[in-house]
Parts: sequence; C-alpha cells; structure tokens
Amino acid sequence: MKLNKALVSLLICLFLTLSAKAETMKFAYYDQYSPRSFMEDGKMKGILIDIINEAIVKRMGIEVKHEGFPWVRAQMMVEKGFSDAFITVPTPTRKAYTQVSKEPIIVFETFLATAADNPKKEILSRIKSLDELKNYVFVDYYGNGFAEKKCSKRWKYTGSLTTHRSIVF
Repeated sequence: MKLNKALVSLLICLFLTLSAKAETMKFAYYDQYSPRSFMEDGKMKGILIDIINEAIVKRMGIEVKHEGFPWVRAQMMVEKGFSDAFITVPTPTRKAYTQVSKEPIIVFETFLATAADNPKKEILSRIKSLDELKNYVFVDYYGNGFAEKKCSKRWKYTGSLTTHRSIVF
C-alpha cells in the first residue's frame, strides 16, 4: 500500500571532487539496507552498488571502492572525508557537508509493509494515509531521521534502532 504519493528521490551526494588523475573513489553505504545495499560474503551488494558500478566504473572508467557501515557511520565517513560519496536523500543536514547532484540517481516509492502473518494485517491493508497510522508505534533505523522528522509529532515514535532487525514486538 502506497503511503506517500510523492516519490523519494535518492540523490548522490558528492563530498570530494575527483582529481584529474583517476584515483579510487570511495562510496559509503548502509550495510543492512537490502536490497538497496547490504554486505554478503564480505562484499557490498545491492541495487545502489549496481548503479554506481554501471555509471561510475563502467561508463566513466573511475575505480570505485564500496564500503559498508552502520548508517550513522556511513554518513560520518563522508562528512569527515574518509569516504568520497554516498547515495541518499539530500536533507538540510547532509547538504551542509555535501555537494548534491542535480538529477536523482534512483527513485523509490514508499509503501507500508508488514509481516504476512501479522494479526492486524487486514486492518493495516485498509490504511490510505499517514494520519491513519497514529495509533501504531513507528520505529526507524538509527541515522535515518525520517521518523523523527516526519512522524514524531503525528505518531507514537519509539526512536531509532541500530538495524531494522532490532524490531521486536
């Protein structure tokens, strides 16, 4: 079920400008954000990695190193200059330390998802707006900030968890 008709545009935020000599460009990712970016067998995989490999490596000929971290650390790696770029929503905080591309790299829609065996599945399937979620507890992964900014005044908000796998009901 689509919760928000607006598309979430994920834009690449570049922190450092590559020099004329094609140095390896380091991308920082959230390492538990499957299918977008995730660690598997010690290597970063996912849609975001595939996009960067096609656009930066294959088409531009620039060597790339993909590094996965908890999301707060990935953002800090770009902010402090340890990584060159990440792909994310350009929030005011992130814009303070990045240069944002003019065009989105990828666009995702936002949907409500719940476990197939959730006893409230039928009720949740009828929800048509964010305001209808006010009687539910919303959790978010640490460093995302979406819930705190968009939801804490509307809904019950428990705070952020270190990973989406930390959710226990």
